[in-house]
Amino acid sequence: MSSGPVAAIVFSEWKFSQEIIDYIAASDRPETAQESAIMGARALKIAKILAPLAKPKISEAATEIQKISEAAIETARSLVTEYGFSQASFDAMIESVNDQLDA
Repeated sequence: MSSGPVAAIVFSEWKFSQEIIDYIAASDRPETAQESAIMGARALKIAKILAPLAKPKISEAATEIQKISEAAIETARSLVTEYGFSQASFDAMIESVNDQLDA
C-alpha cells in the first residue's frame, strides 16, 4: 500500500472531511479517483512531487539554499500541463514559495 491510501486511513480515523480523505487516498494515482476527487488528487500529487514527505529528491545545492529542486519543478510542471491546471498560477506559486524560503 502506498502513502496516499495509508494517510487516508489515518485521516479518516482523525475524522477529517470525506472530501479531503478522497483526495489523499487517490493522490498517488489520481486516475483512480472518483470524479468528484480527481482535481484534488491531482493537486496533491503535484504537491507531493514538489515537497515529498519521504526520501526527498532534492539536490544538495537546493537543500543548501532551501529551494524546490529544478527536477521536481519540471516534473510537476509537466503534470500541471497534463492535468489542465494554470501554468501561470503554478509559476507564481513556485516563485512565492521560493521567496518565502528566502525570507
